[in-house]
Amino acid sequence: MGYRSEVILAVDKEIAPFFTAMLAQNPEVERLCRDADTFKSGYEEEGDFFMHWSHIKWYDSYPEINKMQEFIDALASECEET
Repeated sequence: MGYRSEVILAVDKEIAPFFTAMLAQNPEVERLCRDADTFKSGYEEEGDFFMHWSHIKWYDSYPEINKMQEFIDALASECEET
């Protein structure tokens, strides 16, 4: 069974090159993103990304979720250093 979450991820156009590189190296993460209820590039600006999952099991124990979380955590730690 398990809990389901609503998850929204927005990727700024400045981070998009790193995001697309990560997707290219991780096809399971790319599939996760493309299977989102909403997956859109150019949501607010050309080059950004927006994803929305309305009912997903967002557990770090899933490899694709874990990889996505590692990417988000790396960005957060990079922001803290600057």
